[in-house]
Amino acid sequence: MVLASMLKRGALRQDKRIAGLSAVAFGLVASLGRRPPISVVRLAEAVGMDKGQISRALAGLVSRKPVSRSVNPRDNREVLAGLREDEAAMLLRHVDELTETAGHMLDAERALD
Repeated sequence: MVLASMLKRGALRQDKRIAGLSAVAFGLVASLGRRPPISVVRLAEAVGMDKGQISRALAGLVSRKPVSRSVNPRDNREVLAGLREDEAAMLLRHVDELTETAGHMLDAERALD
């Protein structure tokens, strides 16, 4: 959790400095860069925010042009830049597994409400 928090804070600061992105906009860009969801609802679930807030932020990103509604033909995952192909694949598998586990944990917490 500490690692994730530190990475997120650093990325938020960098993106705000470079592109003027808010935390919501950063979450959208990060989520879309990893694996584009097929709906605003899925995107809201992916970043853990309200779909209305996501819709407004997404519309702003599309109008400002850092996000478009077409498929990006290039894969610009700078985080993976120093890794071999097999290392990158392994890392992404682990991230997917951790994301799935986190989703189950979140669902369990929601069930307690």
